[in-house]
Amino acid sequence: MNKPDLLITWHESNDYPPFRATLRKHRDFFGKIIIYLSKHFREPVYADFLKESMRDLGNIVFLDPIEYQYGVEDWRHVSTTYMLKHSNSEWVTSVEQDWFAKDWDKMLEATDKAMKEADMVGWMNETAHSYIHPSYWFIKRDLLESLGTDFKPHSEIVGSDHFAMMTYKAQERGVKIVTLQDLGFDCNFRQEADAFHLGGVNQNYLNFEELFEAKTIHRAEAFFVYNRLSMSAPVQQSKEFLDRCAHVDHKLSEIFPNYSIEASGWKEFFK
Repeated sequence: MNKPDLLITWHESNDYPPFRATLRKHRDFFGKIIIYLSKHFREPVYADFLKESMRDLGNIVFLDPIEYQYGVEDWRHVSTTYMLKHSNSEWVTSVEQDWFAKDWDKMLEATDKAMKEADMVGWMNETAHSYIHPSYWFIKRDLLESLGTDFKPHSEIVGSDHFAMMTYKAQERGVKIVTLQDLGFDCNFRQEADAFHLGGVNQNYLNFEELFEAKTIHRAEAFFVYNRLSMSAPVQQSKEFLDRCAHVDHKLSEIFPNYSIEASGWKEFFK
């Protein structure tokens, strides 16, 4: 079995230094890395910096955004179907920038083993209609092609979001799906977990002032730790993004004035 191609939809107006560090550390697990720089009409745009900072990873393709009907077609569906045109691996994976694990080696090793006996592997997002979430999602190409490509959210199905239809179609086929939970991983959002999807990172940065004033920062404590450790991630850094992180850190320190990053269980996921 060849290595899975990794598909990443990347908001062009945000950076994720801890994720870039994780990519570097575990580069050999993946085949081709395909990054679609998704356009959302926000400033600043980090596209040039991102290309420069990651090009040396090797076997990496950066895709500039393509034209589509904004507000009509779904942005994640557009990006994913376009990335698939540049992939030919036996397995395809989506890993999002806000998916975190305490032990990536253990998780990837367990995933690799599961891929030898399953058709789909990943984190089952437990909702009213649970599905393998695109934050950690692996699928066999032949299954993917036979299911068709529908990565759109389906609001008519309670608990459904991007990529959910792929799970539902696979379940109808009766194919073997192995979840991280099946493999013994605790994926609940808590400091004692093995892995989790943080969520809300883009909104927290891009709409920070509004969310801060409304006291609605998503998962504020964990995000505070994530943002602080983003500034010290062992990767090339954008000064512009570091300035944004410093501002966020200053403001969130008002909410967590005596907080010890070193004593926090969250730091194990972001270091």
